[in-house]
Amino acid sequence: MDWKKLVSDTDVPQAVSISFLYDLPFGPGKRFFQHGALGKVMAGWTLTNIDQYWRGTPIVLTANNTLPLFNSTLRPT
Repeated sequence: MDWKKLVSDTDVPQAVSISFLYDLPFGPGKRFFQHGALGKVMAGWTLTNIDQYWRGTPIVLTANNTLPLFNSTLRPT
């Protein structure tokens, strides 16, 4: 079986992305600072976050090229 065709250098078999979006409760029609200049400045703000976790990336083996023909890195085949 030819494993080179099954697993690439960028294969990540286990990955998860977690994200959230939270509208802050400031400004007109919200809980805090409904009136005044501070309410207008703070209105419409949102907190967002994106976390990415992964494991299982393949090991990439490299070696220095002693013959400067094509590039400076040799990759095992």
